[in-house]
Amino acid sequence: MAERRPGAPPGAAGGRKATRQAKPLEQRLPSVLSFLEGTRVVVETRSDIVIKGTLESCDERMNLFLTDAESEHLPTGRRERLSQCCVKDRLIRFVVLPAAFDPVKHLLEVQEHHKRNQEVASRRRRLMTRKQLKIREREQDKGSRASSSHPK
Repeated sequence: MAERRPGAPPGAAGGRKATRQAKPLEQRLPSVLSFLEGTRVVVETRSDIVIKGTLESCDERMNLFLTDAESEHLPTGRRERLSQCCVKDRLIRFVVLPAAFDPVKHLLEVQEHHKRNQEVASRRRRLMTRKQLKIREREQDKGSRASSSHPK
């Protein structure tokens, strides 16, 4: 039996890391933030800088692109106006959402939208397989007619 590494969580034997399963796309924070595009947000970075600006976009890694922003370095109080700004995902400590925004409601909407898209895709696949079956049947009928019309 393999021994557990010191400091490793129970069940992590043999020096291998336990693999994390990625969350579905519709359950990730960037999908929630995409609903806030065009609204004012407050982002605090790990280097104690607070940035207030309009969220232009958010990519799948949660890099935030802000316009008409103002940054403030908390320890020194130094302020700066920025016409455009990109906050890298690894630098974000937290994002303050607007009070009227309900992230749970939006997550449910995203999940419902994703579920509908999957159902539509499934129906399309079934339709394609039906069409393919009909095409095969026609080809087989043509092949059997051709072979029966030629005497041996």
